[in-house]
Parts: sequence; structure tokens; C-alpha cells
Amino acid sequence: MLVPKSSAVLLAALVASASAAVFDCTPTIDGTRYDLSSLAGPHVIRTARDTPPTTTFTNFTFDLCAALENNNIAEELQCAQGTQVCVVQSAEFVSAAGANEHIVTQVIPVATVKGDSSAYKLGEDVVVHLTGGSWGSVDDLSVDVVLSCDAAATSAVADAEVVISAATGIGSDVEGLEVISWDEKNLKLNWKTAVVCGAAEIVSAEQDVSILQDNNNNNGGSIAYRIIKYILIAVLIAAVVFFLFSAYVNYSKGKTGVDLLPSSEAILEIPYVARDFVRKVGNGFTTNTSRDGYAVF
Repeated sequence: MLVPKSSAVLLAALVASASAAVFDCTPTIDGTRYDLSSLAGPHVIRTARDTPPTTTFTNFTFDLCAALENNNIAEELQCAQGTQVCVVQSAEFVSAAGANEHIVTQVIPVATVKGDSSAYKLGEDVVVHLTGGSWGSVDDLSVDVVLSCDAAATSAVADAEVVISAATGIGSDVEGLEVISWDEKNLKLNWKTAVVCGAAEIVSAEQDVSILQDNNNNNGGSIAYRIIKYILIAVLIAAVVFFLFSAYVNYSKGKTGVDLLPSSEAILEIPYVARDFVRKVGNGFTTNTSRDGYAVF
């Protein structure tokens, strides 16, 4: 069956959107919830290396919480839609005419919203692991963003100008963000941030209070349930006793069959039957009081 081109494109778009899964920036790790939403990007790290006769620049652009937008980005510098981590490498050189020339050599989508994502603890650090990128013959690209506690770290400023340090050859739009390693297969970043300092413990404490409240509510509910259960059991036992006494009263009057069922007369006779029953039981005990030791069967 032939599918119209427009329908095929729409179907492909729906499948792609259904399979997309952006990293949740409020992950729960070992029972503790972290709120990383303040780290949402995009953020940029830029490095410069002297590679005569050129200078090689590498831009590492990423967003932990969403796919990157390609707005206001030159087409040759864009990764595909749905990319969360994009690495763009370029070379700058001086032409024969003495002008600075610029050429893009690599555009690598290292992680995408279609890949798997996770977060875990590594000592005192929180590591965000993103995958889904492919480039050339390599289809298992990945990113590890190590979030380290630094209470003095400042928040990033969106669209901040990235200035490369002459001493280190590295610049970023946020203090404490740096590249640890990049081998064109795995990118490892380190981010010193106050988000993972104390915030996790506060959230954990709130969760503990919530859990305690839930437990109290559950305990209250279970106590009420037990009370209602015991009341129902008592009512059931009383009903059984009532029917038995009524049947006994009617039987003592010589009634049989359905006539044994409770009636108003039987209800009035219950106190007297109960009195006679107690007397018989009492007489039974008094007649056996003279027997010593074990009963003879």
C-alpha cells in the first residue's frame, strides 16, 4: 500500500515525538529527590588550542533539561533537532591575503532526547548520564555531567558572552563549569554548583516529614478500620446469639421448623431463658465441687 508523502512525514514526526524522552531535572536518587531545574540551559563551554597553522576552537553546548534550540545559530553550526549536547569544532587560520579565515570541521550531536538518560550518586557528587548521539561510524556517544557541591558557586546567566581565558584556553557562561575529557566518543564535564549542596538534604527531610504524615494517616486509617471491623463482628455475634436464644425459647415451647425463628414473644422470653441457663450452669459447678484431683472419665 502506498502512503502519501505528507502522511509519511507526519507519521515519522509522530513516531519521533513519541520516542523522545528528555532527562527529568528532578531525579530521585537513592530515595532523595534533587531539583536541577535551575541548571537548565543552554550553556556553553568554549576551548581554544594552538594547532599550527590554525587555532582550533571547540564549542560544547548543552541543556540538561531540554533539547537545544537552533534559533539564531548558523546552519553550519547546528546539530540536528532533538540534540541535548552538541559539540562543534572549527579551525581559524590566516589566509594568504592576511585575513582571518574560519572553517567548521566537526558538528557532533553527542546526546539527544531519543537516548537513555539517568542520574546516580558518585561519592558526594551527582552524575547525569545522557546518550543517544551518533556521528559517522560511532553510534554510542555519551555525556557524563558531574555535579559537585560548591556553596559559593553562582548561577549561570543566559546568553552570557563566553570569554576564553588566555591562561587556560577555556571559557564558559557559568563559573565552575569545565571539560574534564572529550575523546570524540564520551564527553565528561564537571560543574561546581550549589544546587547539590544541602538542597538534597532539605528535600529529603521534607520527604521524611511527608512520609511520617502519610504513616500517621495510614495508622489512623488502620485504627478506624479495626474499630469498624470489631463493631461489625460484635453485631454479627449478637445477631447469632439472638437467633440461637430465640430458637431455644421457641423450641422449649414445643415449636419446630420455621416456628423456631425469632418472634416478639421469643424476644420477651430471652431474659428468663438467660436466667435459667445461668442457674443450670451454676448448679452444674456446685454439684462437682466435692470431687478432688483429676476427673474420672
